[in-house]
Amino acid sequence: MPYTDDDGRLNNFAREPKMYQAEPPNKDQQRNYIFLGIAGAVLVIFWWLWLLLCKHRLKYKL
Repeated sequence: MPYTDDDGRLNNFAREPKMYQAEPPNKDQQRNYIFLGIAGAVLVIFWWLWLLLCKHRLKYKL
């Protein structure tokens, strides 16, 4: 069994995965990251503006 040693002692520690060097993103991935970042920022800004508009409508009963 991989969880016991030769003396029969239990080893419950997880096995560590091999380390590897990550590759930098290529041009297509960089473009996609930029697009997703801009799209996320636009969604957050419109959501924030919508909340302000709803708050304004409730306050003045428009």
